[in-house]
Amino acid sequence: MSSAMLSGVTTEPLSREFDQFFREHYQMVYRTAFGVTGSPEDAEDVLQTIFLRLIRREFSPALVKNPKAYLYRAAVNLSLKTIRLRRRHVLTDDAERFEAVEHTADSDSLEEIHKRLYAAIAELEPEAAQILNLRYLHKVWPE
Repeated sequence: MSSAMLSGVTTEPLSREFDQFFREHYQMVYRTAFGVTGSPEDAEDVLQTIFLRLIRREFSPALVKNPKAYLYRAAVNLSLKTIRLRRRHVLTDDAERFEAVEHTADSDSLEEIHKRLYAAIAELEPEAAQILNLRYLHKVWPE
């Protein structure tokens, strides 16, 4: 494989060399990404991103020297980045959801929660109710 520079995606067909390179390695990249992410959609995104990056820039010497190792490492690294971004996105969504609940909570709904809690405790066996340490609950939710 030469170190030819492909300057972006065009409507022209890809070179036969790159097409052959893709066909030889795409399954390994997909399997690696799927193994790390556990998601077919994320694995497809990783696969697409890696090969698009290769189309848009010059092939590195490491890729020419050992393409399987290079692509494997690229798939693992990009998959881990995808997982980190997904976790960060989920945490952000949860924070926004909790803030929304906090803003909509008023004294009537808190009073309703308080009543339900004590009704549920009243239905417990006496020993189980003692375990809950009602004095602590009374400090947290005073009447």
